[in-house]
Amino acid sequence: MRNKMLGNRLRQIRLELKITQEMLACSLNVSQELISQLECGKRNFNRKILTMLEDHFNVSFVEIEDLEKTKQNKIFITQHIETLLLEDLERVCEYIRLIEKARGCKHNK
Repeated sequence: MRNKMLGNRLRQIRLELKITQEMLACSLNVSQELISQLECGKRNFNRKILTMLEDHFNVSFVEIEDLEKTKQNKIFITQHIETLLLEDLERVCEYIRLIEKARGCKHNK
């Protein structure tokens, strides 16, 4: 799952910049086959590769992972929120307010 998500993001960035796999491979001094395997999710994104890509594109792939996890959590909550009792929802809202307070966020009511 992680490799596929990162591979999709790599492909998206590369295509937005109109860079071929061959051009990216040449810039990073790796094979075009490696870039292809990464984009298809067939190869692991190790720390060295992630660092090279982050430096090359000036983007954080860790942030991308965090955004995907947040998106998945939102989907889960949306799918299950109707099954919660009002009392449970109030507890969830209170928990969110505590987190926002700890982070220094202002809660919009």
